[in-house]
Amino acid sequence: MSNERKTFLFGLIALTSISLALRLHDLDAESLFMDEARQISYYALSLRDIITYAATQVQPPLDYWIGHAVFLIDRSVFAARLPAALFGVGSVGLLAILLSRYCSWQVSLLTGLLMAILPFHLYFSQEARPYSIVMFLLLVVLWQLDNFMRDSSLRARHLLALPGACVLFLYSSGLSPLMVIVALFSVLGAPVLVSLVRPGRLAPERRKRSLAAMGTICIAIGLYLPIFFILVQTSRRYAPHLSKADPAIYLTHLLNFSFFPLWRAYVTQLEPIGLLLLPFVLAAIVLAIKRRGEPGFFLPKIVAATLPCAAVLHLFAYGANTESPFRPPYPMYILPLTLFLAACAWHELASRLQAVKIPGRRVLLASITVLMFVFVLHSTWAFKTMRRKADVNGIREYIAGVRHPGTVFFTGGLVGFGGWYPEFELGKSPHCPLEALPLVDDRRLLSEGEPVFLFFTFHEYFLTPFSKYPIVPIPGDKTPLPLERLRNSPVLSCAEYIGYEGVRLKNPSGRLAEDAFRIAEAILEQLPDNNALVDLRVATAKLGRALGRTDYEEHIRKSMAVLDPSERAVLTARLLRASPPMIAHPKESNQP
Repeated sequence: MSNERKTFLFGLIALTSISLALRLHDLDAESLFMDEARQISYYALSLRDIITYAATQVQPPLDYWIGHAVFLIDRSVFAARLPAALFGVGSVGLLAILLSRYCSWQVSLLTGLLMAILPFHLYFSQEARPYSIVMFLLLVVLWQLDNFMRDSSLRARHLLALPGACVLFLYSSGLSPLMVIVALFSVLGAPVLVSLVRPGRLAPERRKRSLAAMGTICIAIGLYLPIFFILVQTSRRYAPHLSKADPAIYLTHLLNFSFFPLWRAYVTQLEPIGLLLLPFVLAAIVLAIKRRGEPGFFLPKIVAATLPCAAVLHLFAYGANTESPFRPPYPMYILPLTLFLAACAWHELASRLQAVKIPGRRVLLASITVLMFVFVLHSTWAFKTMRRKADVNGIREYIAGVRHPGTVFFTGGLVGFGGWYPEFELGKSPHCPLEALPLVDDRRLLSEGEPVFLFFTFHEYFLTPFSKYPIVPIPGDKTPLPLERLRNSPVLSCAEYIGYEGVRLKNPSGRLAEDAFRIAEAILEQLPDNNALVDLRVATAKLGRALGRTDYEEHIRKSMAVLDPSERAVLTARLLRASPPMIAHPKESNQP
């Protein structure tokens, strides 16, 4: 083993050690995010049932199966997030190994270190969701593809390893891996098609390898299709749109296509050096075009074409088939592929500067490198000292502190009508979701007790205090409520936690319905009307009617006014199920 190889090996061990330490540090410090909690709740199911339940979240089952295996040993939050941390460490090491085939060992290790400390990569290496696994398995696919094209004899292990890696990659997450694989197939196939029109443009051996690689990708897609069909038919995100697919919709989406979601994803994933790396990424694409005939530059050429192709294809396919926003974490391939291209361009720049012997070239390159790492380390420190996830642990402590034999908890989500609702650990304490309050008998409300309202609230998740874009933005139809106004109320006692709000009276009377009505009215007085308050308004109407108030119907009228027709139909059906009904039946109200 050469000295250079030994140096790279020791550097790789140090790199993976640093990566592991950063990802294990505070791995379970923050509460489980709602999506994490939902995914983990499926781990106790059978492997077969996990397929269906994962599909409801628009996900294939691989990451859920891994979590299932982990939970057979340990059910802690640390254990739930450990696979993501290990996949994050693996992606850092594998990126450095891949780059060592095309760049110097210094550039390879420094790029790996850059990935190891980027806040975006750190965040998703500490979340029990199928994001970190996507980056790792993408790099495995590229590694196996590179081996496949380099192997002079096409040994059986490479013929099996490439489709196996592609299948695992496809099983790791929803739409993102499929779009990358389709883009990869297209990029491999384009030169083959050109060679049919212009013989001699592609060497026979290269054409044979490309066709063989395309064949293995087709096998992988065929093995994935059964799961894909389950995912499409089961998920609430795609099924309604695909069932009524209309070419006019796709044409309209194409005409209104916007690259902004991809730009936002790029800036967020590469924070804080996205703009600094952009010239290097563009230079790598130009370099790939100029060196397209060189067989030794295979993987950079493939990555340079696959990244933009996959990104555009992904954004179009996603936007045309769902109304959900395209969030920055969805195209997880952007971060590793961007770093790979930037490293190749940086290596080429260093080589050319070395050849022309420009005075001070080493100082220039070292200064840019140090500046880049200063920016990233500053963001890493800010990331590590900031709390982002909904504070489930904090709201649990609040519940334990206010609970006593007479406490009744009213739970809801200030996130829009039909939005997400929290799952609070309330034990045997009396509790009722605001959504279900109209169905409660009035006599149960006219009793003694102290009401405590618990709300889940939307908030945007930023990587650092100075992030330009959130990694989890508030959906466009969800307007954040100015909850800080509640803390200025003279009658309310509020406890604020990240993602949660606890509200009670400062001086309760001990009469449940009356005190609950006072809380609800005080909240509604402070907050502007929108559909996030519908459940609370309807609950206020229910409490008002139980107390014998004659103005309770005004709350129902205001609730109906902010809903669209389909939502009004849902609310009407709910109010008709109340005992007695809270509104007249539509057929009865239309009679003369």
